[in-house]
Amino acid sequence: MPNGLIYQWGDYENRGFGHWQRIDFPIEFPNKIISISAISKRNGVGAAGVNYREDFTNSYCYFMPNGEGQSDYSTHFYWSVIGY
Repeated sequence: MPNGLIYQWGDYENRGFGHWQRIDFPIEFPNKIISISAISKRNGVGAAGVNYREDFTNSYCYFMPNGEGQSDYSTHFYWSVIGY
C-alpha cells in the first residue's frame, strides 16, 4: 500500500479440527506484523472458530480451526495478515 503497509490474505482447507495448520505467507514481512485474523467457513451444523498461536514469525503463522467435535468435516478458513 502507499503508506508502506503490506496486506496479505488467503484461504486454507484441510480435513479435521484440532490440529495446528502452518500458513506460509506469500511475502515475508520486512519489519513487523501488526494484525492477524481468521474466520471459518462452515457448510454444516455447529459453530466453528479459528485460533492462532503467538509464536508467529514475519514469514508464517499457525492457525487451529475448532468446532463442536466435527472432526469428520472439512476445515476451511480465510486468513489475513497486515504488517510492514
